[in-house]
Formats: sequence, structure tokens, C-alpha cells
Amino acid sequence: MEKIKVDFILIILSCYKYKHKALKQKETWLKNLPSNIKYFHIIGDKKICDNKNIHIDFNENIIYCNSDDDYNSLPSKVITTLEGINELFDYK
Repeated sequence: MEKIKVDFILIILSCYKYKHKALKQKETWLKNLPSNIKYFHIIGDKKICDNKNIHIDFNENIIYCNSDDDYNSLPSKVITTLEGINELFDYK
């Protein structure tokens, strides 16, 4: 499978509880990102991911990672997300 090419990827830690904050970000400063930066909000959801590290919703710019969606799982969310991104993307 060919990797998706993008210059830069901005990952924004998020969760279901604060989804309203992610929506506010999309309505404000994220609209002004340069076109060579692709952003994703990161949400932990083991059910959506099944046995994969991540599941990407490109329409909503959300990466669901295979970890719990709580504060204590932040390190796991970051590591799991980066592993999945490295598998799927070719970035600087």
C-alpha cells in the first residue's frame, strides 16, 4: 500500500468528553492552517479501531486510536497514534 504524502501532520489530543472544543477549533484557528499541514484530533476508541493502531475519519479530521479515551491513557494515545501515522503517511 502506498503511503499518503503530506508535508506536516498536526495531532491534537482530544476526547469524546471535549468534542465541543474540537468543533470550536475547527471553526476558528484550524481554518487558517497552511495547506501543507494536515491536522487530526486524536480520540481513543478501541471498538472503532478493532485490531489496528488507528482508524482515520478523513471527513472529520479525526484519528481514532486503539487506546482508552481517558487522561491516564494520554501516553498510550500518543504512541499508538504515531505508530499508526508512521504506517500510513509519508511526511517530513
